[in-house]
Amino acid sequence: QIKIQDAPQPVVGNGKLLVQVKKVGICGSDVQYFKNGRIGEQIVSSSFIIGHEAAGEVVEIGPNVVNFTVGQKVAIEPGVSCGKCEACLIGKPNLCTKIRFLGTPPTSGAFQEFLAMPATNFIPLPDNVTLEEGVLSEPLGIGLYTVNLIRVSPGDSVAIFGCGPIGLSILFFAKLAGAASIFATDLIPERRAYAKHIGADYVFDPKKKNPVKEILSLTKGRGVHSAFEAAGQKETLVQAIDSASLAG
Repeated sequence: QIKIQDAPQPVVGNGKLLVQVKKVGICGSDVQYFKNGRIGEQIVSSSFIIGHEAAGEVVEIGPNVVNFTVGQKVAIEPGVSCGKCEACLIGKPNLCTKIRFLGTPPTSGAFQEFLAMPATNFIPLPDNVTLEEGVLSEPLGIGLYTVNLIRVSPGDSVAIFGCGPIGLSILFFAKLAGAASIFATDLIPERRAYAKHIGADYVFDPKKKNPVKEILSLTKGRGVHSAFEAAGQKETLVQAIDSASLAG
């Protein structure tokens, strides 16, 4: 059940910005929380606001904040890290042991009119980037981080199992990184078509063809340099492992 309720406007504290949320994406995790009330050990136990892919405009600037102006367009980084633990201090705030993530119980998400968060969680958007595009910076960031983490290099072969927003983001950045052969699978025809449109060399419907056999055949038994599982299913995880080369 979804309700629209009134709430007090957040107070802007030291080092924070107040942003009016203009656009919010709907992630698969939002759907899971709505339908099932949980994702693994993250359980919705009371009234809860979903949403973490968001963009908006600055409406108020707190003390000790620089380089922002009222009316400025911003994308929102949903993970609020502590800034003090080992992970934060070595520049990996995404691994913060005390991170609070928008739209993940018990932290309320972005489907509200205003958000007050640390200024470090807002990324200024250039004039030629729309708020809708700003929303996509969160899932696109996952694809970029993943490809950089694996260090996809020119000439590599890549397999992507699942062509939803995250899988397509990985595909997009793998292509930019110079991957020479990209294999993609998905059950949904429109997703397979778009994967082909943005650079996949081979696309498979796993209901009609065994993607592992196809990939091994096309790579002469070697397998791919990198395999990415982006469907969140046990079967595709096994397929990704089986399609990777010995050193993949």
